[in-house]
Amino acid sequence: MPSYVYDPQTGVLVDKGSYYAKKFGEIQAKVSSLPMPYVRGDLPTYISPVTGKPIEGRAARREDLARSGCREVDPSEKPKGGYTNYEFCQKRRLPFRNGDIPPPMTRDEREWAKEKRAKAKSQEKLFDMGRAAAAADRIDPELAKFKRGNTKSAPIFKNNTIKEA
Repeated sequence: MPSYVYDPQTGVLVDKGSYYAKKFGEIQAKVSSLPMPYVRGDLPTYISPVTGKPIEGRAARREDLARSGCREVDPSEKPKGGYTNYEFCQKRRLPFRNGDIPPPMTRDEREWAKEKRAKAKSQEKLFDMGRAAAAADRIDPELAKFKRGNTKSAPIFKNNTIKEA
């Protein structure tokens, strides 16, 4: 069953196939056969995992990688399939990086892994607290002096200003 579309130039219904062939043929005639440059958009802003600073664009990304001594990981360097967490593989008896299945964890290894995870979690918490304290120091240096113990008494807030007691 043929399909028809409205042709605004002639004001009548025409066959869909011939209409679009004519329409795109005209467009194709207007397009140059010369090679054209490909314009690639810039990267969205993100926080660098190494330095913690905002990265805005490709140039800033290249500069951040060079400054921190890092490089991009080539897709061919990534392990193809398999699991990359050794403890996960031991616990669930799965192949580690498409290799052999590791032996099950001993009791000591399980305790060591648990301690390692707890230590990493506490370090992450301290890091987050340190970032929060550094941000507070930038916001209010007078209050930061008190926190570090550089004043004799607690600051008193009067009329949105800090005064010593």
